[in-house]
Amino acid sequence: MPSSVSAPAPKPAAKKPNLLPIIIVVVIIVVAIAAFAFLKGGAKNQNGTEKFAAISSQDAGSKLVSFINEIYGQQIGQVTLKTVTQENGLYKATITLTENGQPVDQNVYISQDGKLFLPQAIVMEDALTQFQALKQQQQAQPQGTAGDVNADTNPTPTPAPEATQ
Repeated sequence: MPSSVSAPAPKPAAKKPNLLPIIIVVVIIVVAIAAFAFLKGGAKNQNGTEKFAAISSQDAGSKLVSFINEIYGQQIGQVTLKTVTQENGLYKATITLTENGQPVDQNVYISQDGKLFLPQAIVMEDALTQFQALKQQQQAQPQGTAGDVNADTNPTPTPAPEATQ
């Protein structure tokens, strides 16, 4: 007896998707990200900090004088630049300003990239030496005794002044 059930028809072969457009898009995205990272990272060192771009001492001095005259000119008058030298990784600028009608030279500091103005620098070694000398001087002074003090042991309180009405 012939069978009425026929064998299943063969399935058509699965069509493979075209991967070329996907690969092209991925490559473009990777190249764009790499270019952005390179351009953005171009201003950074290997450790991720900003690269240092020093300017000349004269440019830093000119920038400083312009800054001081703009910001502080009304309070201290116009300043002029006398000298700029490099000291301890900073530019040390000697500026001349007028105090009590007399020109006075003052040392101030500028970062080598011209971005930071430091009105005063403390040489830590000198400050520490002065502090230790002061400390030794205080320890060398004789300590007073209780009998030396001329303090009243039972002071009489001073009455408060009366309020007028």
